[in-house]
Amino acid sequence: MKFLLRLHLTPNCDKYAFLVLNSPIHDAETTLLYWKNACFRMAIDGGGNAIHDLLRKFRLDDHDEWLPHVVIGDFDSIRSEVLTVFQNRKVKIVHTPDQDETDFFKGLNEAVSRTEASIFMVLCESAGRFDHIMSNVNTLFKASKQNNTKNLRIFLLTSNTITWLLQPGSHTLQIPLELWNEKSICALIPVGQPCTHVTTTGLKWNLKNDVLQFGGLVSSSNTYDMNHSEPTVTVQTDNNLIWSMSIDQP
Repeated sequence: MKFLLRLHLTPNCDKYAFLVLNSPIHDAETTLLYWKNACFRMAIDGGGNAIHDLLRKFRLDDHDEWLPHVVIGDFDSIRSEVLTVFQNRKVKIVHTPDQDETDFFKGLNEAVSRTEASIFMVLCESAGRFDHIMSNVNTLFKASKQNNTKNLRIFLLTSNTITWLLQPGSHTLQIPLELWNEKSICALIPVGQPCTHVTTTGLKWNLKNDVLQFGGLVSSSNTYDMNHSEPTVTVQTDNNLIWSMSIDQP
């Protein structure tokens, strides 16, 4: 995440919410830019530790305008002293002890009730936990089925990738020029069920009405077509499909 990813990936976007999950922060400066410019800021459980430590590192912890609007979770990960700091600074604290849903999903629903933003950037470094990665992807699918979240654009952000769900239909992805090269990696991943009709343009290895499914074809380690007329990828799919792309410059 060596530059601030331009939000023209999300058409007509000028407001977004920024959520921090329980994960390390590898790119402090860029994270601070996302955090500062968000119209709504939320720390989800152990994400409160990460934000607290980041703000303290840059001596911003005494500035109210840098604080999260909400800290939420079952609080099994956030340090007690960090939670106390936020409580004393009058940050809204929402305790959600329900174990039937993940903190991410509960936090997303709480955020939706508190902001009119339709773009949600979610910082979620995996720290080597494959189960966390799959749980976060599952939240994208669950949100796509829920009335209050199905029209949101939710992006899973790490220091080197951004991932989101493409719902059935046609999609046009405008790729930043800094990333439009053959060393940038992108992927189309079918999760949960096969995508039986997938067609793309703008990729080095395009799909033409192909079937994507686990146990069959998965479009991993793809990249962009340098002969394409513009830095744009189009995807047409008949089922939910995960798009993931690198955002660090080679």
